[in-house]
Amino acid sequence: MPNSQFFPPNKFIKKFLEKFWERPNSLVPSLLFWGEKSTGKTTTAYYFAQALLCSKSPKVWGGCGKCDSCQMFRKNVHPDLLIVKSENSEHNTISIKDIRGDEEQEGVINFLSYHPQLSSYRVVIIEESERMTLEAQNAFLKTLEEPNPYAVIILISHHPQKLLPTILSRVISLRFTRVSTAAIKKYLMKQFSLPEKEAENIAVESGGRIGEAIRLTDKSYQKERESKKKILKDILSQPFFQQSIIIEKIIKESQENPSNLNELLTLWLRMLIKNKKFVLAKMIFQAYETINSSNVNKQLLLENILLQYKYELSRNN
Repeated sequence: MPNSQFFPPNKFIKKFLEKFWERPNSLVPSLLFWGEKSTGKTTTAYYFAQALLCSKSPKVWGGCGKCDSCQMFRKNVHPDLLIVKSENSEHNTISIKDIRGDEEQEGVINFLSYHPQLSSYRVVIIEESERMTLEAQNAFLKTLEEPNPYAVIILISHHPQKLLPTILSRVISLRFTRVSTAAIKKYLMKQFSLPEKEAENIAVESGGRIGEAIRLTDKSYQKERESKKKILKDILSQPFFQQSIIIEKIIKESQENPSNLNELLTLWLRMLIKNKKFVLAKMIFQAYETINSSNVNKQLLLENILLQYKYELSRNN
């Protein structure tokens, strides 16, 4: 479950979602939370779900935190909540089995076929929903077309363009964007009691992504991030043939943990922007989008960028 310190989404999203617990037993439409990584999509989904399932009234973001429903929610044992994640799959996808279910596993369709046991709703949250296979998306369509009145479905996606148009047409899309540095700084000082300078540094480093800002308050995460920066600097200082070997190793490791490669690319992007190398920064950004939205040859793509990087360095020296 997300950190208890909750940063509300932008005002429009917050106001829109609050309407559903202000009207008891109202029909909640199927929702798509989309936008860049670490912009608050998953946190908002969890807190919205907990508020819907909370047994206290009036409802508030994240629920009361004290009732049986909230306690079960936080322990991830609430009978009316189902969370689907691609990381639980052997191939890092959400399969038709995850959607339909079988004798061994409760799928989305089975879960939503039963009435709520403890609350007024049954909530399904599908993280990285773009990882649903084509078969899974097609199986999921009927559930979206004819939802039960107590069903709440929240899809979370960094790349909604990978979802079928028929799915996109049956959900209300809410886009999550970056937050201003000033807003993040103010939040960190209030919720984490950080000194002004430290809060400002983290706010700048987060690049407007509230999820990243919260993680940066964790010293162990900061240490891990510094380690990744060192890896990146080591890669960039090597001759090309050595870079190619290192990149190949990172790509293989990213099959188990895709975030490793994404984090390195993000760090590289920020370094280039900081050094005003905007042409290269654009290439990294496009590479990041391509790697996460298509079955591209990652090795060739990154080798090409490394060659361009070395060329730009030699030209400026």
